[in-house]
Amino acid sequence: VLDLLEAEFDDASTPAANQQKAALNECLALVEGYPRRVLEMRYRDGLTSSQIAEQLDKRADAIYRVLTRVRAQLRDCIEARLARLGEVSDD
Repeated sequence: VLDLLEAEFDDASTPAANQQKAALNECLALVEGYPRRVLEMRYRDGLTSSQIAEQLDKRADAIYRVLTRVRAQLRDCIEARLARLGEVSDD
């Protein structure tokens, strides 16, 4: 997952992009267990929610909810880390 998401930031080597990449790395490290497995299946393996559900013997809507929650958690985590960096750099 990390490799795929990092690839999107490789083209942009601005300080802001570097901060976003660092925040993403830190936040991804916090995702563990079942949500991490689902995230990896989706982004590393390129599986759809239906395919993941089939492999994990779950319903597709349950997988969709896990992905939605994890994405929201990652977004909130990244935003919080970037906000803290902004506060530090403003001082």
